[in-house]
Amino acid sequence: MGDSRTANTKRNLYWGMAAKAVGLLLPFLTRSVMIYTLGMRYVGLDSLFKSLLEVLSFAELGFGGALVFSMYKPMAEHDVKRVNALLAFYRKCYRVIGTVILVLGLCMTPFLDIFVNGDVPPEVNLKALFLIQLMNTVTGYFMFAYRSSIFQAQQRVDISQKVTLTLNVISNFARIGILLVNSNYYIYILVGPAVTILQNIFVAYLSRKKYPEYYCEGIISQEERKEIQTKVYGLMFQKIGGIVLFSVDTVVISSFLGLETLGIYNGYNYVITALVGFISVIQSAVIPSLGNSVALESKKKNYQDFSKFHFLLIWLLTWWSACLLCLFQPFMILWQGRENTLSFGIVVLFCFYFYLHHAGDITYMYKEAAGIWWQGRYCALLAAAVNLILNIILVQAIGLPGILISTIIALVTVNVPYGAWVLFKHYFQSKEKYLAYLRKMGLYFITAAGIAAATYGVCLMVPVQNLWVRLLCNGVISAVLPNVLFIVCYRKMEDFQNACCYLRSLGKKI
Repeated sequence: MGDSRTANTKRNLYWGMAAKAVGLLLPFLTRSVMIYTLGMRYVGLDSLFKSLLEVLSFAELGFGGALVFSMYKPMAEHDVKRVNALLAFYRKCYRVIGTVILVLGLCMTPFLDIFVNGDVPPEVNLKALFLIQLMNTVTGYFMFAYRSSIFQAQQRVDISQKVTLTLNVISNFARIGILLVNSNYYIYILVGPAVTILQNIFVAYLSRKKYPEYYCEGIISQEERKEIQTKVYGLMFQKIGGIVLFSVDTVVISSFLGLETLGIYNGYNYVITALVGFISVIQSAVIPSLGNSVALESKKKNYQDFSKFHFLLIWLLTWWSACLLCLFQPFMILWQGRENTLSFGIVVLFCFYFYLHHAGDITYMYKEAAGIWWQGRYCALLAAAVNLILNIILVQAIGLPGILISTIIALVTVNVPYGAWVLFKHYFQSKEKYLAYLRKMGLYFITAAGIAAATYGVCLMVPVQNLWVRLLCNGVISAVLPNVLFIVCYRKMEDFQNACCYLRSLGKKI
């Protein structure tokens, strides 16, 4: 069983990394072409539509996560009849969800102008473009998106990731070709719905071919329906809170500062998203194995694993935060042009935002694996309320920095401590371990800030004027020095020794 979980995790990780790399590199090229063919306002418009549709997607209410969690046990027990009943329930729910999102989107369409400060590109119809994007969002709900849950519950997400990788390549090259040939934004965004339809068809075909025994049939029991509803309600709060905490930032920037500022901001945010994407691949690959571990192993063993994985996550975040501080600005000048860059102070805020946003990810992964959603339902809502209120106040007082500062405050005061408290109270059931976790988080943050500052200071000592050479020198320094400093700081720590043993054993298996 353990070897099977490890093999599945490795497959998921490899293909997830490949799909994510392609899914970031090619959109990066597409965005670059868009900047130089259509301009920054179109980039801002693209970002605004995505954020508005993420706000609408709260209607999904966490059904996907709750259902996959409910499928782990019956699939492990080969209870085909129960899995089929869950799939039938899932399909019905998704059709309702798609209808709700469609209706809400149509209701929002007449009021799109209030979300844009400044001129919309004159040659586009804002409402028509939004409706095309809305169609792209709801298509999957009415087709076969529910069947991807089979791969998740079977710990074979690598199969759906191969489909994603292939279609990403095709769609991005198609979009680049459209931009270069005639720069028609309407045709450009129509690629989205076409790819969504193809992806659903391929996932449905592959799931039926590999797991023909699973299809929509039967009715789940009333008790199971209530259990799923409880999990959904817990996820619903997190979903709404997460949307307000992060997606609303884009809407606030567009409403108060305009599409051009939003386009520049989202260039920086795109780089952050690229790094986050690789973290999310690791999470997606590991969570199913953690779910099995939570179900089968003792809490003592899971806490040891938790500490080990948390340390590895902090190591990665410390390294990448130092890289961001040293590489962000020269890269953005070369990519978007000096006129489309932000101040170094905002770069520092982005680094804080990136680190703090993901420093508590390990608690999220274990809450997901243990199905602890209802107990932490108020965490995301409270963080979202803090962020939204501060967003509106600070963006008018100090402009763009206020957007990042408000999110950082919400993360530090609510997300990190409250999210961890839910896990330690309801799963590990230890106040002492919770307090130890907070102390470690404080130590890790101070160390990370010191390592990033030291790395940036060394980069400044290199007397280079050419931006390409500067980027190369900073890249070499930030690839090596943060890791050396991190090892020096933590080499005697037990978590460091455990993490190194895990990495060595993982290397041998690979």
